[in-house]
Amino acid sequence: MFTIYTPSNFKSELIKMLPRVNFSLELLINQDDILNISKILFEILEKDISTIIIISSEDQVKPLRVYNFINRLIDCGAKVFWNTDFKIYSYQSHFLIFDKTNVINKIFFQTEDDFEKQVFYFNNIFEKILKDSEEIFFNDDKIKIDFNADKTIINKNQIVKLNWKVENADYFNISPAIKNPMESNSIKLQLQSDTLFKLEASNLNENVSKYLYIKVVNHNELNIDIKVFDPMVKDFIFLRPYFNSKIEKYVCYLGQKVVIQCRFNPLMKVKEKKIGSLLPNKEFSFIIKENKNFSFSYSYEGVDKFKDVIINVHRDKKILDLIKKSS
Repeated sequence: MFTIYTPSNFKSELIKMLPRVNFSLELLINQDDILNISKILFEILEKDISTIIIISSEDQVKPLRVYNFINRLIDCGAKVFWNTDFKIYSYQSHFLIFDKTNVINKIFFQTEDDFEKQVFYFNNIFEKILKDSEEIFFNDDKIKIDFNADKTIINKNQIVKLNWKVENADYFNISPAIKNPMESNSIKLQLQSDTLFKLEASNLNENVSKYLYIKVVNHNELNIDIKVFDPMVKDFIFLRPYFNSKIEKYVCYLGQKVVIQCRFNPLMKVKEKKIGSLLPNKEFSFIIKENKNFSFSYSYEGVDKFKDVIINVHRDKKILDLIKKSS
């Protein structure tokens, strides 16, 4: 599922959403904002997450506090870059991409494209900004790792090329298993599903790990987007699912307007137990008054599959009053 939205408070939204990152985060942010979310960033880096951070600045000057902070980020496994594009800095065109499918944008961005195309657009923009940014390194004796791919979002079975360069390490390996990575510096693979690669390198003084997440898009699957009208920002926002086994769980407030959109290959046949047969990209909406369960069944080329969606209601008097005032 692909989501993109602009919150009313970028920093607060990052603090709220970063703990929900599962595989990867790519963050374009300024010095002040990143210092304000430093605590949650270090908590994230304790997990196996591919992390690339670009710090947007008006010049090359790095204050001591920022310098020490970057040093800690790198020690914790993040790749940190410095960008001095004045337009990006002055317009504050900053954003977060997590798990390759979700974008939180600081500046409102409007387009007629569907969410998948918008997210792909931001992934491409991040890659372009990354190429114009300078990676930050510190102690020359430390292990240095450059671990990347020619594409980080691919279709199922599409070939992707992994590249790596490791300096000052006595030994390193890459998992899932890549045979003899020390004898080469790249490999071409076909992936069937989302894959988180881990490169571990070591010498007598340290052990370092870097992560690389490849998102595999299967257009023959059923993708469900759920958004609700938020009375505080007075606009629709997309809900992030919590996965429990094969069940997608969402949480919203009592009385909110819920909109469900199902995206799937037009050749697929999709049904929902209560709604009946569905059309691609068709939206249906309702005011939620109780917990809702949806059971989707779909088939493609003779293969039958199922997906359950649960929307749980959270009761909050303050939010309910706002909803009543906005309706």
